Amino acid sequence: MAKKMVLNVMTRDTSKEEPHKIRRLGMIPAVVYGRGSSTLSIKLNAQEFFKTFHGHVAENILIDLSFRDAPDKAKTVIIKEFQKHPTKEEVLHIDFIEIHAGEKLSTHIPIHVKGKSVGVAKGGILEHALRELYIECLPQDIPSDIIVDITDLDIGNSVHVRDLQLGENVKVLTPVDTTVVSVAVLKKVEEEVPEAAEAAEEAVSAEPELIKKEKPEEVKEAD
Repeated sequence: MAKKMVLNVMTRDTSKEEPHKIRRLGMIPAVVYGRGSSTLSIKLNAQEFFKTFHGHVAENILIDLSFRDAPDKAKTVIIKEFQKHPTKEEVLHIDFIEIHAGEKLSTHIPIHVKGKSVGVAKGGILEHALRELYIECLPQDIPSDIIVDITDLDIGNSVHVRDLQLGENVKVLTPVDTTVVSVAVLKKVEEEVPEAAEAAEEAVSAEPELIKKEKPEEVKEAD
């Protein structure tokens, strides 16, 4: 089941509170998208946000928004998108989507691997190709994460989306033939010397042939 968190938020007046001014006060500007075109602008404490999520933001976490200035506006949401600062561990903006218990939603679930592959122990290379799975289900059926046990994965073996067990209440939207994780062979790269280079090397190493040029006959002057 999906994890559930609580965030304290406040409504935001977009005509007076510009995003950069909100950030200077230690807040994060955000928007909650509801049914149709209805949106609600909000703000939340940046430190509280990082303390709640420990720096890890994921789409599969259900969040109860508790409005300090409007208790009647309480909403359950998920994070759909967020914007981070290019060089700092700072969230600049968040897009929330309101969800309802009886309505299905589509979201991404993180994929983690566990165990030590027998193929890796033999010298193979573990390739974790897919790190998120795109699914559709009811909010209460959202998996918290997906664990793939790679203990028995040998060299040349793969795990595909079709091999994942998520239950009948979860519809997988990622193509079923997508590779999740595999163990590849470690190939030795051997430098091949072109034939022309080999021929040139043989010519250099061979004993050179000496060619004697005959001196031209001297022309006798007539008496």
